[in-house]
This record gives sequence, structure tokens and C-alpha cells, in this order.
Amino acid sequence: MRGWTVPFLCASRGLARDVRGSMAPLIAFGVIVGISGAALSVDLVRGSALQQSLHMAADAAALAAAARLPDTTAATDVALAYVEKNMPAAQYGRALDPADVEFGVWDPKTRSFTPQTGTATAVRVTTRLSEQNENAVGTFFAGILGRSSIDVAASAIAGRGGAPCVIALDPAGKGSTTLKTNAAIEATGCGVQVNSTANGALNISGSSSIEASDVCVGGTVSRSNAATTTPESREHCPGQADPLANLQPPSYSGCDHSLTILKDVVKTLSPGVYCAGIQITGTSDITLAPGTYVLLNGPLMVASTAKLSGENVTIYLKGLLANIDFLDNAQIALTAPTSGDMAGILFFQDRASRNIHFWAGDSSTNLHGVIYVPGSKLYSSNVNLITPTRACAVLIASSLEFDKASGMSIDLTDAKCRAGLPGPYQRGVVLLD
Repeated sequence: MRGWTVPFLCASRGLARDVRGSMAPLIAFGVIVGISGAALSVDLVRGSALQQSLHMAADAAALAAAARLPDTTAATDVALAYVEKNMPAAQYGRALDPADVEFGVWDPKTRSFTPQTGTATAVRVTTRLSEQNENAVGTFFAGILGRSSIDVAASAIAGRGGAPCVIALDPAGKGSTTLKTNAAIEATGCGVQVNSTANGALNISGSSSIEASDVCVGGTVSRSNAATTTPESREHCPGQADPLANLQPPSYSGCDHSLTILKDVVKTLSPGVYCAGIQITGTSDITLAPGTYVLLNGPLMVASTAKLSGENVTIYLKGLLANIDFLDNAQIALTAPTSGDMAGILFFQDRASRNIHFWAGDSSTNLHGVIYVPGSKLYSSNVNLITPTRACAVLIASSLEFDKASGMSIDLTDAKCRAGLPGPYQRGVVLLD
């Protein structure tokens, strides 16, 4: 056996040399692939980090621009300024071109942005490090494969958002929001929410209309004749929790005034607790001094030809008979406070109350602030809007019914308006995508 040993060993060594020789090109190729892969990984990690910076800059710029709508010139200028602040041109080159600040509308149903001229409710900002902007990201190692630079981009869409400014909280009522006979709700910079999951939860007829950033209905919509919603209402969409559920009622004790009936007088009332309510009749012209008015077990009634006005006032309603009753030809002009515990709150009804509030006939109501009656129905057959055109206002009720030419006009696009409203309404814009 030993006679075979040496030749066998020699043959084995020769075979090993042949194998090593044939493997050498494969090993060299593997090394090149490994180095190339590592090089690409380094460049991709760097590109990913830069894309994250682009995303953050786009988000900030889109939010700032949306807050300036509908002024597209101001929106473009502030978007450019925000990107310059977050990604200075001296370091990154031109990360945002004015042409990459686009204005249009956002469709929440399809979650899509459509550029358009004219009135815009949303803005899309696209930040880039690219050949197009002459600042493509140079590569350290990918040049091995012939790539000396890569393009990186990010986009963000922002628009009006936050809590809806018209909400019907009733979870199950048919026709919990009803508009008929030329009634109209116009909500600029905010949405209309109908929580009811019933068939016909939103009932809109005649030539009535709703215009808002979004019209969301928990159930279905019953629409007839020439009635319209803009954009098209969304059915079976999620309900909206009461955005003011944590709002605390004003504190009070005892009665400062018993039943207050004012007829044919000119008078200024002081804040306090009015047991059995306030009734204003005849040709009375009543002014409410700034402050909080608590009406216990009685209405705020303003009869035909009477007048009621006041600035920086909140009216809190509690008890079975504590409702709002504005009759034919009454003239009402009330504005909520803009600071303090009741900032933005014009009417606040106790959550346990189940009343009906009336705006009737040809009454002229000029209301600014939040009308918050979460357990009750608001009914208006007034031929006038209950707010002036584009008012800083919010309406939250259990259910709503607008008849004749009644309705509301709301505009929450102004930063000063939002700053004077309760917390959920102070953030006027949100990232949409």
C-alpha cells in the first residue's frame, strides 16, 4: 500500500493546483460583486437619508403654504422660504422650484390630488435633489457601475382639515340633517359631518345646497330635485366624535335674576345667572355686556321687532325650557369672546338637555362663534342665513333642519378666526398625504 501513497499524494496536489487556478477568476468576480454591492448600499443609505430630509422639508412647506390659501402667491412664497430654511441652497442647491408648488383640490374619497386653476383648497409640494434642479446627489462608489449621481425627491399634500365645522351628532336618526326649499350650508375651509348611519341620514331637496371641503355621511343621502353637494357627499364614512366633548361648562351658583321680561325698553344687561330665562319683546333694544350669561330653566326669546346685540358674550343654557327662540323680524347680533375659558363659544347648552332651538320667519341673525347644542335639534325656517356671509362660526347639534332660504355661511380659513376658537379648531390645516 505504501507504494501507492506518494503518486496519490502528488496527484492530489496537482488537482488542488488545478482547482485553485480555475477558482481564481470566480473569486475575483465575487470580490468585485461584493465591493459593488457594498458601494451601492453606501450610496443608497445616503440617498435615503437625504430623501428623509426632503420629506420633512416638503411636509413643513406644504402645511405653511396651505395655511395661506386661497392666496396662492403668498402660499408659494412661504413654501420656498420654509424649504430654504430646512435645506439651504448654499448646502443642497435649489431643493424646491416654484413650479413644484401646485394648487388644486383633494378628494378624500379617492385620496387623490387634482391640480386646478381658480380656488384651491389643497397644495402639493415636491422637493427634489435632481438633475432637473442641477443638484443631483453625487455618488461615492456607484460610479463603478456607471452611475455618477442619483435623483431623490419627496412630496407632501396639505389642505384644510381638522374637526368639521357643521356636525350633526345623532347616531341613528333618519333626516338628522335636512335641507329643503333653497336652504344652503356653505363651509369654506372645513367639512360637514352627519353621524347618523340611517338611510336618508342627510335629506336634501328643492334647490338646497351644501358646499364644504368634505361632506361625510354615516348612512346614505336622500337627494331630490336640483339639490347639490359639493364635493359629492361620501356615504358610509366614519362618524366624528364630539370635538368639544371635553369643554367644561361655566361655574355658577344661585340666581342673580328671576324671570326677566323686557318690553319696549332700551337697556344693557350684565352677566350673571338668569333663572327662568330672558324674554325680549315689543320694540326693546337690548345689549349684553361682555361676559357669561347662564339661563336656567328658561329661554332666550327675542320676539318680532325686538333687537338683541352683544360682543364677547357666552350664553349657557341649562334645563328643560332653556332654548333659543328667535321670532319673525327679530334682529340679533352676537359675537363670542376670543379669549378666556369660553373663547369662541357663543351658545353652550348643557349636554343632558334635549330641546329644540328655533330661528323663525324673517329674523336677522348675525352670529359669530360656536353654537354648541350637542343634545338638541336646531330648526330654522328663517329666510336669512343664521350667520353673515363667511362668518367665523361652528355649529354642533344633535340634529339640524334648515327650511326656506335658511342656512349658514362659514369660513375658517383666516388664522385670526381660528385662533379665537376652541382648541380643536385652531389647527386649520393638516397633512393629507
